[in-house]
Amino acid sequence: MSWLMSRLNRVCLSTEEALVELSGPRWVYVETGELLLSMLGSRNRIGAADAVLLDASTSYRLVAAVDSVVVVADLHASGRSGVPSPLIVRHFAARHPGLTALVGSCPQQGPGTGTAHFTESYGNLIAAAMTASWHEDSGRPEETDPVVDAIVSALTVHPEETWSVERMAELVHLSRSALGERFRRSFGLGPMEVLRQIRMDRARGLLRDGTLRVESIASRVGYGSAAAFVRAFVAQHGLPPQQWRESQLRVRASGDEGAGRAAKPALAAIATTAPTINAVLTP
Repeated sequence: MSWLMSRLNRVCLSTEEALVELSGPRWVYVETGELLLSMLGSRNRIGAADAVLLDASTSYRLVAAVDSVVVVADLHASGRSGVPSPLIVRHFAARHPGLTALVGSCPQQGPGTGTAHFTESYGNLIAAAMTASWHEDSGRPEETDPVVDAIVSALTVHPEETWSVERMAELVHLSRSALGERFRRSFGLGPMEVLRQIRMDRARGLLRDGTLRVESIASRVGYGSAAAFVRAFVAQHGLPPQQWRESQLRVRASGDEGAGRAAKPALAAIATTAPTINAVLTP
């Protein structure tokens, strides 16, 4: 089973303002402020750095208890997930800093924005983080695959190496098809898709640093040429690497300007923590 997501937007709410766009399944992350989640017979406060996942069958209303900034996505499972609704994860930012930074780095995504591929790819990662936290909080043993974990660790440490499904499979003495199936069970993605996410994750961190040329970054994340890296980056993000770097500088500048108007200080992790796929996959 996979998780689907086509839109992810940042929304600013004034005190007592409802999140009126809500209809259908939603993942909501509170960057600053606090929301009040109302359902039949119950009310829950969703504070800064918390996240909540709601399915299409849940009737609910979300209202800002104070001036708030939230990230909203239409995240939903392709089949029966077994995840409760609502699923509230407290301290999401502290538990998944890499994913939190990733979400904060690209606030407006979806059809027509040039970042649809990026949004689709990370739906599974957001769902994995929420599910992992649910298992941890409920005392349920998390279903992990040590073989897949070992491969992901190797890819994360050495994304610059020449990787193939054959090489990964040889490392753990499995066939290519068996390894692919285990990756899909764990992440809803194939081995090379996970490798691409890891490489793009590292590339974004290096681009944010601002001191390396695109050619140098391409080599450090495993691409044989700058042209190949640029093509892969555009396919994932809708922008060439240098334009993406410049957009991040603008986002960071606008975020700094807006921080003083928020009810609570912005999360430092959003601005300073480079996202890592290990932080997403390992709670």
